[in-house]
Amino acid sequence: MKSPVFLTLGLILSGCIAQPPTPEAIAAAPLEDPGDEPQIVCKKEKPTGSNRPVTVCREVRGILDNEETRRDMRVLQRQSEQLREPVK
Repeated sequence: MKSPVFLTLGLILSGCIAQPPTPEAIAAAPLEDPGDEPQIVCKKEKPTGSNRPVTVCREVRGILDNEETRRDMRVLQRQSEQLREPVK
């Protein structure tokens, strides 16, 4: 039941992340209160070489950073593959 909700949330957030913020949006954004607790998402994962699932908890902010890093790496990999192709 939780996975469709997180999948939908992830798709919505990935669309928002793809666009750079405008200066107006940056100025209007409220500053984070240091007293706020970070949102944490836990899920069960099977480590490589094991059949026992382990519960892994991560901050939502860290998950979004990881997704952005993976996306950037894919872009860089595609660009390097295009540079390696021989010119016809």
